[in-house]
Amino acid sequence: MNRNITRKSEFKQNSDHFGGFINPDLFISEGFVGSAIKVVLSFWVLIFVLIGCNSVSNEPIGIGSFNKVNPSDQDELLLADGFSTQVLIKGMDTLRENDLFGYDVSGLYFDQIDDEAARLIVNHELMNPMLATGFYGDMARMRKQIKTEQSAVGVTSLAINRNGNRWEVNLGVAANKMTADDSVPFDKPVIGKTKAKGTVASRSVIKTSWNSYLSTESAYHEYYGDIEYGTRNYMPSRMQWESFVGESPYLYGWIVETNGEIDDYQKLTAPGRLRRGGVALTVKDGKAVLYSTDKRSGGCLYKFVSDAADNLENGEIYVADFKNNNWKSISYGDSLISNFFASEGQMLTELSLAGQLVGGTPLDNPSGLAIDPESGDLLVAVMHDLQQQKYHGSVLRITEGSGGFSWDTVVEGSIDNNISSPSRLAFDQSGNLWIATAIPAALQNQGVYKSFGNNGLFVLPKGQTSVVQVASAPVDAKFSGMSFSSDNKFLFLGVQQPGSRSSSIYDFDFTSHWPEGGKSKPRSAVVIIGREG
Repeated sequence: MNRNITRKSEFKQNSDHFGGFINPDLFISEGFVGSAIKVVLSFWVLIFVLIGCNSVSNEPIGIGSFNKVNPSDQDELLLADGFSTQVLIKGMDTLRENDLFGYDVSGLYFDQIDDEAARLIVNHELMNPMLATGFYGDMARMRKQIKTEQSAVGVTSLAINRNGNRWEVNLGVAANKMTADDSVPFDKPVIGKTKAKGTVASRSVIKTSWNSYLSTESAYHEYYGDIEYGTRNYMPSRMQWESFVGESPYLYGWIVETNGEIDDYQKLTAPGRLRRGGVALTVKDGKAVLYSTDKRSGGCLYKFVSDAADNLENGEIYVADFKNNNWKSISYGDSLISNFFASEGQMLTELSLAGQLVGGTPLDNPSGLAIDPESGDLLVAVMHDLQQQKYHGSVLRITEGSGGFSWDTVVEGSIDNNISSPSRLAFDQSGNLWIATAIPAALQNQGVYKSFGNNGLFVLPKGQTSVVQVASAPVDAKFSGMSFSSDNKFLFLGVQQPGSRSSSIYDFDFTSHWPEGGKSKPRSAVVIIGREG
């Protein structure tokens, strides 16, 4: 189908400037348009999926065998036989008092309150100005659009209720939000400042044993740029918020701790500043231990050992050395560190560089983390490094020991193993490992990625060595955050970035129309998966 070439050209110039759909893993923004017949068929298949698969059985999702779904390039959420799905909420849906749900769905945490009520914490990581605010081509960007973009990222706390085997957002309860337009204090000053203008690139979220939530700031450079380590030159962001807000990138990349209502929050400085892709928390020997990945090509795996069991206010930082199977200390008392950084604060602010200096092992874009509930081992998703032609990634298992750690590969991404680019990890209560993949949208269904189809959701059943694909994502999308209900019957799952290669808001020129079908704009969403009744 021929589209308006002029509009495409205008947007491509703009998307080169803004990075298209802001995605740190995507450097190519070429669109494609399916035929009208394909759109119509996808619409009716979607309607069937949403209407015909909402009956959930009483069986826990992790019990029993897993049927597989074949790789697909279709614009729909496909599930293996035996599963059902429900769309809970979509990006930019209206909440109470005309407030809007965030644009993107990234990290999720399901927190049970009672048998029929729960709190769902949702992180909003990414932003597409064209689809969110109508910004297009050479249009002059206005402060009003920036304000909308700022309100569409951050963290949302939703009240949800169970009605039989379905969940609904309780619109009678105000949703608490922490956005990029709020004032967020630091527990200790950073570059002389005691607070930042909001939180951005919110990716992973977990709950602590002391009943707070930890949220990460990942690709902050997309919003406020970054400072190049060697030259100290400023590198502008793709979103160019700095032109309107003027915040330093040093104020982003920290752990954000919030209370249960998301109405009290602060950024923690002791664990340091990274582009955190994943976090995992445990308590060992009476001390809280926080693991983090630095999500970038050549990023490392970090460990923060707190001085206490119930906070992350002070402690020691380590980086993983996979060559010698040990943790290298990162301390300002080390002459190597003190000779390079002017202060401990600078070391924490540039922790990624400090990790490299002491001998941390570079990984191929490390992302999600999960702790095996049975063994206590740490699982690490390593996505890929396209610049190094390492395309398929892996999942590593790390076992802590008294003198260091041992590690092995539990899932090897490859064509033969039918999985590529693992990104998010989660264990269900039955001990199965769930894996969401993140092949870049512009590379899906072609070249080395052709056989994998769209991104998928996989299960590595407990005690087995081969993964089973149980879901296929819509066009351009990837599955993001995962969190299981307390009774293990429901998987709350993010669907992130459908239609990310769309080139125009005019003429319905979208590469995806999920989840509403027809000619609708693509939208991120929270979906709920259960065993089909």
